Amino acid sequence: MAAPEIGAQTAEASDVFECLCRVRTQLDREGIRLCCNGARLNVWPSGMARDMGGGLKAYVLQVGRRASIDDLVDIFDSAPIEDIATVAEQRRFTEKWLAAPKSMDRPKD
Repeated sequence: MAAPEIGAQTAEASDVFECLCRVRTQLDREGIRLCCNGARLNVWPSGMARDMGGGLKAYVLQVGRRASIDDLVDIFDSAPIEDIATVAEQRRFTEKWLAAPKSMDRPKD
C-alpha cells in the first residue's frame, strides 16, 4: 500500500486480510486509520473465505446472528470513518461474536 502521506507499507502473510491487519497494526501505532471494510470493527473473514478467496472478502458480523453469504463484503471497499477500529478492537469484537449464541434470523428493516 502506498499513499504520499504515509509512504509505502508492506506486509507478508498467508492471506490478503492478514496482510491488511499487519499494515494496519503498523499504521495504528501512528494514529492512522484506513477507511475500508477490512478495517471495520464488525468485519472478519471466515476460514473458508481466507482459504478459498485469499481473504479478499469478509463477513459483516452482528453479535447474536450467524453470518451468511449476504453479509460478505470486499475488504478494500470504502467504509465510513465511524465504523473503523484498531486491529485489536476488531479482534476483540470477533471473539465476542464467536462466543455469543447465534440465530439465523436477519434483523427487520
